[in-house]
Amino acid sequence: MQGIRSFGQVRSLHLPLAVSAERDFHMKKLSQRTLPLLLAGLLFAAASCAGSPTVDSGAAPDSPFPGGTPEAAVSDTEDRTAGLTASNEPETSVSIKTEVKNMMDRPFSDKLSDGERVLLRDAREKLTLLAGEAGFTYAQLLPSQISMGNSARVADVMRRSLAGESIRIGILGDSIGEGAGASAADRSWAQRIRSYWNASFHPVGREGNADFVNASIGSNTLTHIVHRMGSDLLDRKPDIVFFSEWIFHDRTWDCRAFESILYRLLDSGCAVVAVIVTGENGANSTDDFTAVTAYYDIPTVSYAEAFDRAGFAFADYAVDTIHPNDRGYAGITAAIGLYLTSVLETLPEIPDEPYVMPAAPWQEKGRCFADADVYGFSHPYPGWTVDTGSGFASGSVRLSDFRTYNGWRGTAGGDPLVITVKGMENLSVLLCSGPDYGRCTVRIEDEAGRVLSESERDCSAGWVYAWPSGFLTDFDGRAVRITITPAGTVMVCGLMLS
Repeated sequence: MQGIRSFGQVRSLHLPLAVSAERDFHMKKLSQRTLPLLLAGLLFAAASCAGSPTVDSGAAPDSPFPGGTPEAAVSDTEDRTAGLTASNEPETSVSIKTEVKNMMDRPFSDKLSDGERVLLRDAREKLTLLAGEAGFTYAQLLPSQISMGNSARVADVMRRSLAGESIRIGILGDSIGEGAGASAADRSWAQRIRSYWNASFHPVGREGNADFVNASIGSNTLTHIVHRMGSDLLDRKPDIVFFSEWIFHDRTWDCRAFESILYRLLDSGCAVVAVIVTGENGANSTDDFTAVTAYYDIPTVSYAEAFDRAGFAFADYAVDTIHPNDRGYAGITAAIGLYLTSVLETLPEIPDEPYVMPAAPWQEKGRCFADADVYGFSHPYPGWTVDTGSGFASGSVRLSDFRTYNGWRGTAGGDPLVITVKGMENLSVLLCSGPDYGRCTVRIEDEAGRVLSESERDCSAGWVYAWPSGFLTDFDGRAVRITITPAGTVMVCGLMLS
């Protein structure tokens, strides 16, 4: 993940007329799906203003809490916060008791069962305490709810969990999804969501037992994610996936990869929730996310929107210009938790209906990575030929607990690695970077020997991560020859093909 601060809008991409018409139809769903949640939030805000008891008026005027700062512990919430984190309960203030009381006093739908009401009360309380840990009031958290989208799949997973069925939660993303910056693994938003789910959405009198797969890897762009998501996540059959990526790194490939990721998740049958995070100075991908998630009618939560509107200092919520600290991760979790609690609150009204995938992609070539994968010596591409010569041999590099790239390791002075492949539309060479690696030249030619691309790559910079050489496209199944000549030690993780 690089510190790119600028971002544009996917809306500027050219769309065929038929695609544009279908997109406009699906975009209309955004306001229709969001309105019930906004109305619920307004009712809550009104109830909070009317029902709040008098609190200490000596609070700092810029405090995120109506009655002070989160300094005094609330003793009567110790048991109720069990399961949210494995460390000490969050410090909070008397005003958080007020927030909890106001949320508890909200009316319940008369369609909820007694058991669902009990669970909803617990979920509301846990949510409010979690928001308090992050320094957010409910009103400040509400702008995070961009759209409830088509929540039918999420509701189905929740109903199954409430019935006692074991479900699998998937997390897909980059270093923020991985939890970089958190003081411990259980303080990341991914682990907190699992804990929040297990503490909130289970049969009355029983503990939740949701399984968990975090397929996030630091420094991953969207093009990385779309190529590895099959083996890293989809093969493990998640029931619900929370997907997040900090920022788009280019205006072409990442835009196509993002839509392809959403398409592949939805096509697998799982429920999907898109999560928007933010960096310093408001660097985030809100426009890129919301345009496409609205078209696919995907529930969308934006911690970025709530954080920016609250006007908090980014340094108080992060360890650097990108990665949240524990407080920031609590805020991301609270934003997602608000959506999930809203689903539980409206569960009787959410129809049990199949999701209908839009027939056309949102953008031109928006699903070009629908079959993307990473191929190496242990996962060969059908029909390719690989000549390692004297300079290369099979090699592996482990970049996470679940991701090992099985490619080829080479050194200067020997023969280059030559791979001939055909039948694909898009390709990129995936190289490992880090202090143990050097430079290499990547040359790609067509069947007639014409050079399509040639570049020198410096793989020595930064920490150990995999980075693509740049994508080539529009091969229409033609054969190409890839020649990688090392000027030092080189680790070729594989070819990214689709």
